[in-house]
Amino acid sequence: MKDKAEQKHDRIVNTTYQRLMKHYVTLEKFLPYSNNGISGEIDIFAERGPWNHFYEIKSHYSHKSLARAKEQFARFRSAYPGLLIKGIYVTPERVLRLRGDK
Repeated sequence: MKDKAEQKHDRIVNTTYQRLMKHYVTLEKFLPYSNNGISGEIDIFAERGPWNHFYEIKSHYSHKSLARAKEQFARFRSAYPGLLIKGIYVTPERVLRLRGDK
């Protein structure tokens, strides 16, 4: 059974996913990836035109959670260096663009 923090995270992922459904044709949540010897899981992955959107969901805003989201985004970008990727950090309090997009 998941703890309260994991349950809160999953609720935010599901709510964000529902809100994004009308904006994307391709939309996946809890998407595992593995490429170039790097693996992980994306909270929400979406495609619009040539761009791929990486949504990293955190249960609250903090400098530590933002730093972790940036690390996860950089890791995914390293796994797929040829993709056009936009990173988005989502918390209940904020939505921010993760820099370092290609």
